[in-house]
Order: sequence, then C-alpha cells, then structure tokens
Amino acid sequence: MELDWATVWLSFAVLGTGAAAIVASYHSKGRLAFVALKPLTTLLILIMVLASAAGPRDTYTVLIVAGLLFSWVGDIVLMLPARCFTYGILSFSVTHVLYLSAFTLLSGVALVHLLTPLFGLVAAALAALVWRGVSPSFRIPVVLYVALITVMLAQAAGAALGQAASATTLAATGAALFFVSDAALAIDRFRSRFVAAKAIVLSTYWLGQWLIALSARLDAPPM
Repeated sequence: MELDWATVWLSFAVLGTGAAAIVASYHSKGRLAFVALKPLTTLLILIMVLASAAGPRDTYTVLIVAGLLFSWVGDIVLMLPARCFTYGILSFSVTHVLYLSAFTLLSGVALVHLLTPLFGLVAAALAALVWRGVSPSFRIPVVLYVALITVMLAQAAGAALGQAASATTLAATGAALFFVSDAALAIDRFRSRFVAAKAIVLSTYWLGQWLIALSARLDAPPM
C-alpha cells in the first residue's frame, strides 16, 4: 500500500488537530480551541479524499466524500445547545446511509455472514444499556440509529470477508471504530458519565473516518 505525499501530510495534520482538540476538550479554557479544531479535523480528512489524483471521481469516492461532509455538519451541530442533538443524529444517520451505499459497491449486499449475529447482540446490549437514560420521546430515534450503524458495520465487515482487498479491510476497520465511538458517546450521554469518554469518542471517531477516507484513496472499484 503506497501513499502519496498529500495523504501523508494531511494525515499528520489530522493527527495534530485531533490530538489538540481532545486535549482542549478537557480544559475549561479550551472551549474556543475545541470549537475550531473539532470540525477542522474532520474537514482535513475530507480534503484528504478530495486531494486524490486528478481524474473522474468514482461513485465510491463520491459517497465517501458526501458521508464526510454530513459528518462535518454533524460535528458542528453537536456543539450547539442540547436541543439541536436530534439534528446531529440526523446528520450522522445520513452519513451511515451513504457509507452503507458505498460499502455495498465494494462487494454487493453482504449483510449476512458469521459476524452478523455478534454485531446484532452487541447492538441489542447497547440499546438495553442506555434505554433508561433516554427520554421516552427519543427512544425510537436512538434505537433506529443503533440499528442503522450496525447494518453499516455488518455490510462493511461482509465486504471485507468476501473480498480481501485494502479498501474493504480499511473500510471495515473504520466502520468498527465508528461504531465504538458512537457506543461510547451513547453510554456517556445516556447511561453514566466517565472521564475517558471524550478521548475515546473522538479518537475512535477520527481514526475510523480516516481509515474509511483512506479506503477511497486506494483500490475502491471505479463505477
């Protein structure tokens, strides 16, 4: 797997801004820095995909770019007052639909495989764990969101199991980290606050997004 210099330097930039954002999130005087660095980090990942070699964009890359764009919007919305949380969830839901569509291009529909029951059990356990902490009016959207990201993960894993290629492996690993990030966020928000939550949520989120973006820079199939 060979990376061009644009990808390498942008990856280092993502590492720097992401680490700085995580540090800032733990300091009361770092709020302004966090507000600037959080969307910037996701934007750099988006630019990394757009900086690929000149030529026609394949459908896979377009879907990944669109997913990153909605993630960037979601990053901003989730920093707004709590009443905007629903719109953040909606934005990330669109991201998962776009990623699901992209991963389907890699190998066709591949939702049913050996790991699918495990993903289902983990998703059910997560929903049960946070259920009491979610307001009754918000429970259905939360369950639907958990189901959506689980389907996205199952498709990515199925693509990787059925087609051994750099793009599918990176996409599946990125999807798994994205799931971990959302799970940690849900537990921290709806179950019990814990100190490491911000570090876990943000680090796994950006690493997952970076891997998914990287999958679009390698051997994704032209469509």
